[in-house]
Amino acid sequence: MLSQSALARRLEERVAEDARLRTIEATKKDAVARRVDVDTFQALVSAAHLRPMRGGLRLAPGAAAGKSPAPRSFRPEGTLASGDSSSLPLSTVPAAHNPTPNDGALRSGALFVRAWRAAAPTSRAELLRRAVAAGALPRLLRLELSSRLLEELLDCLGDAEDAPAVAGAAAATGKCAHRGAAAGGDCSSPAAEPNHHELAWAVLQAAAAASSYAVAEAGLSLQARQRLAGLRAALQ
Repeated sequence: MLSQSALARRLEERVAEDARLRTIEATKKDAVARRVDVDTFQALVSAAHLRPMRGGLRLAPGAAAGKSPAPRSFRPEGTLASGDSSSLPLSTVPAAHNPTPNDGALRSGALFVRAWRAAAPTSRAELLRRAVAAGALPRLLRLELSSRLLEELLDCLGDAEDAPAVAGAAAATGKCAHRGAAAGGDCSSPAAEPNHHELAWAVLQAAAAASSYAVAEAGLSLQARQRLAGLRAALQ
């Protein structure tokens, strides 16, 4: 038969374990409600039961008093808190990584759309280049394309009146290179135009392959329809 102190200790352990499980479960529900990515979810759940240390740290006899052996806590996103990290040697402290909307954006169509919505216009262009370079854009748009997303893609590629200039610059680049080679000379031109031309072509091809492309195109505004028509004409 257990003594009264043993029963009290076991009861405290059960209460603490129950509180830990409830905290982890609440953290899981909160992370799902916030729709965080997998890495953030794992970081939040793994540290859900932890609490910041209070009252300082006890050092072992002979330990250096000027260095903290470990950081005290984590930020909500799972990165190390900066409070004590400055006292650690630089070689042992990993650089803090601030999650960006583009982290993991190419994993799925839903993550891509979420990153796209959160990104600034300049970041959207870079996100498109990454997706095209990885060959992932058709997969990302296959089930996620909507009228709104298609219109935003067209906005990112440029206005309809700029599309012919892009195509003309790309064609002029080819002609110039041909003339330069025939003459034995060199004709330099900016590399941005053909890159943009290829990007626009890849985006339109990926969008056209999406299962909901017909519905998305039908829901475009008049201005977006004109931009799409101009871009198609420029790319032909």
